[in-house]
Amino acid sequence: MKKDDPVIRNEKKILLAFAGLFFATAFFTSDMRIRYISPIIPPLVLLSAFGVRKMVSIISELRERHLRYVGLAAVFLVLSFCLSLNAYYIFTQYKYVDPFGYLSGAVSRDEYIDKYRPEYPVIRYINENLNPHDRILLLFMGNRGYYCDREYVFDMISNRSLLRELVKRSRKPEQVLQGLRGNGITHMLIRYDIFDRWVKDEDNFTIREQQLLGRFFKRYVELLYFKWGYGVSQLEYASF
Repeated sequence: MKKDDPVIRNEKKILLAFAGLFFATAFFTSDMRIRYISPIIPPLVLLSAFGVRKMVSIISELRERHLRYVGLAAVFLVLSFCLSLNAYYIFTQYKYVDPFGYLSGAVSRDEYIDKYRPEYPVIRYINENLNPHDRILLLFMGNRGYYCDREYVFDMISNRSLLRELVKRSRKPEQVLQGLRGNGITHMLIRYDIFDRWVKDEDNFTIREQQLLGRFFKRYVELLYFKWGYGVSQLEYASF
């Protein structure tokens, strides 16, 4: 069996080292997402091609003809299966994304985004109705604020919740409002199904704190628009 050129062997080692180190860095420093490790896909494709070529070369050198046929057929079937998985994934993604409705103009930009982002109708309401100087506190939005044209901040930063800390420090609903106003917050955008479970969890809020938060919402929070489980509310003015 012919050995690889030393230059090619070194290049394989470099590609393998890059892929391994990049994957380890992405795995240990952030939540795993395919897009975070996408740079290692080209090196892995090259290494896979080298591996297939090596297998075919080894099988082709077998003396028994029937073993060569069986081996080559097995390689062909495995490659066909892997390619069919990729083809199926591309087909299902195409059906899900359905790009031509938007590209042809049959579906508007807002209608297209509405299909995939349930919070978008509320954000569109914000963009069309809130003042440019308003500042919005986003609760349980999954760090998705990119469609919002108004200034916003996420409630959960470094596993610390601004609203939770204000409730824990407060004895009256007015103090919660004052704390939010002190941070420039004028509105709140909330995903209510997760928010309600979070509030009712006694690991997050005691019964007294839950009652305090309930009074705060009743007195000083006015719901402006609600759809698909998301709502934007305005903080009412109060003199302190």
